[in-house]
Amino acid sequence: MNQHSPITILLFSRPCNDSTAKQRLRNDLPRNYVNELHRAFVLDSLELLRKTRNHFPKIHINVAWSKSQANEAVPLPLRLESFCQEGEKFGERFQNALTECIRRDRHSSGVIIIGSDTPILTEDILSSAVHKLQEDLPVIGAAPKNGFYLLGLPRSDIERCDFIECFNVPHTEYDSVQKTLNRADIVSLPELYDIDEYTDYMRLRSDLKRSLVKVGRHTAAALARSDLKAFGTTTCEAQDTSSAASPEK
Repeated sequence: MNQHSPITILLFSRPCNDSTAKQRLRNDLPRNYVNELHRAFVLDSLELLRKTRNHFPKIHINVAWSKSQANEAVPLPLRLESFCQEGEKFGERFQNALTECIRRDRHSSGVIIIGSDTPILTEDILSSAVHKLQEDLPVIGAAPKNGFYLLGLPRSDIERCDFIECFNVPHTEYDSVQKTLNRADIVSLPELYDIDEYTDYMRLRSDLKRSLVKVGRHTAAALARSDLKAFGTTTCEAQDTSSAASPEK
């Protein structure tokens, strides 16, 4: 494999307007605000892919949307293809998406898969992953709680490995993937954190204030919204209000 080998980058995500995304954030933040955050994360992820592709002559980009009632397509930048995730469990959808990528592009020498919930992922880190994968090296970016935010796999590893079982036990994904690959030359990227819970959200705001991280323009605009009361109540508050209004049985 060389620097001109074709690589596929896959965004594995819920659709932009999926109002069921980020359930744990909905316990502490207004629902409509979480919807705006999720949409911003997805749009910035798509923009990151577009910028990265500009630096590499043979990058092929795919988007695997989860199935939902809100599965309208986001207007995708030119030359971005999309398909629906297939499978009941997360591991099945993950494995099927990898397989679908190499099926769609028989010349692809490897796949990098990312989610949309790591808004601090930079173009430099993603480009580094591309370079390593072009050298036929698997790449992984660790996230807290033994997870990962990026996985880059040579085509041969996708064809020989089954990653379905890697997601059966929470907080073991990073170790499980490395065990499944069973390679001594796995390249580790800098650790980054996802925005899944309120503590992650507050950490992001703090890190941005101290200029420790950068985010895309859509996420920056969403985080700049300070009057959260304008978005309504949180999910928990709505449930509490509903319970208080209902007579006891």
